Amino acid sequence: LPDVPSSMMRRIGELNDGTQWSVNWGASIWTRLRGQGPWHSEPIGSSSHDGANTADGERANILDGRGRVWLIDPAAPELHRVLFEQPGAIAVAPDSQGDRILLSFHDGMRLFGPRGELLRFIPVAGSAVGDLAISPDDRWIAGAQVDGTIRIWSMQDGREVAALRGHEGRASSVAFDPSGVELVSAGWGGQILRWSVDAFDRPAQELLAAIEASWGLTLEDAL
Repeated sequence: LPDVPSSMMRRIGELNDGTQWSVNWGASIWTRLRGQGPWHSEPIGSSSHDGANTADGERANILDGRGRVWLIDPAAPELHRVLFEQPGAIAVAPDSQGDRILLSFHDGMRLFGPRGELLRFIPVAGSAVGDLAISPDDRWIAGAQVDGTIRIWSMQDGREVAALRGHEGRASSVAFDPSGVELVSAGWGGQILRWSVDAFDRPAQELLAAIEASWGLTLEDAL
């Protein structure tokens, strides 16, 4: 990227048609249409907090420092446009088709329609969620929290289904692999952790039995 120090980079992505995008702590969205020609800087008058592709790879959403949610759509007459504004938003994650957009705030998460209509409020235990991801099948929400916890919620009803711990320090990023089989998380402690999405569907007692069989001893013995 021209004239953008690596220390300023926040997010970068590529869509199915080759269009590349980047957001940074500056006041522009950078795009390179279909991966050809020079990078184009679109001034937006605010730093950018976050950005993510839809799971189908056709579009991307950008969240700027004013809480505006931008759409990047190479097939539209305007490559960039603002969908709606939600001041105080921290992170953004679109669903697989971009029909619903999830934003995190200091008091929880909110799911919106494409015009900014509120669909659901999702309470969050513990610290704020600094990064979000929605699984490719739109079943799960993953959130990385400042206290190092990775939490999982049901996309259908907003209930929390798991609290995953293993990061030393702040958890900074979460992403589902394209198949939706694994969740990957990263943190300020330098760790990258992989989690099996299959476990989110399994009862706790079944998981405990599998762990005990793998260890060759019971949880009580291990403690």
